[in-house]
Amino acid sequence: MAKLARPFALLAIVIFASGAAAAQTIEDVTTARFEGRFLEAADLGEAVGTSEGYALAAQSLAIYGHHLAATKEEKQAVLTRAVDLGERAVELDDSNKLAHQELAHAMGRYAETLPTTQALSGGYAEKTIASMQRGLEIDPDFVYGHLAVGGWNAKIIDAAGFLGAVIYGASEDAALAHYQRATELAPDNVIVMAGYASSTPTISGVRPRNCSRASRPRPRRTRSSG
Repeated sequence: MAKLARPFALLAIVIFASGAAAAQTIEDVTTARFEGRFLEAADLGEAVGTSEGYALAAQSLAIYGHHLAATKEEKQAVLTRAVDLGERAVELDDSNKLAHQELAHAMGRYAETLPTTQALSGGYAEKTIASMQRGLEIDPDFVYGHLAVGGWNAKIIDAAGFLGAVIYGASEDAALAHYQRATELAPDNVIVMAGYASSTPTISGVRPRNCSRASRPRPRRTRSSG
């Protein structure tokens, strides 16, 4: 009986160890990402094989591709992979708000590498906002979802002005509403403050008082006032 029990005991140990390894892998992805080892984080996240793992992998690649890739070719290759992983994250779990957020993140960064006409004809503006809005449908209080939608509206209006409003439905009011909602939900979040601070100067002269407290914008000023 003891001999028969051993294989089952070993199997139990293997199953337990596999589960622990999977949990630790997500931890490793997060650690690698925060330590700036983005390509390693992407490989680890993809290896997990879950929606969360793919989403974190897409996030890591989007950050690396935008900020660290040395050439345009590398940037596009990395961001293409990021989009693919974001799509796989959504396919595995459509209810994962982070999956939709990171798919939008990856698509937006990839679109920035393209000529404007190609990005527009590829429908990237519509695809990114649709993915962001899906994240907010899943969780209306998703802080980073509000930050992303605010940024999308600000960028579209800054780049296309009235045409951005007509073609894509973007608006300054929507940008500010989403930024303000993000700061209400997370008033001390540095990422929210930085996102608000970096984008609001493009919206009708609205400028935060300082980057350390972006949730306190100055009153609107006319463009002529400087």
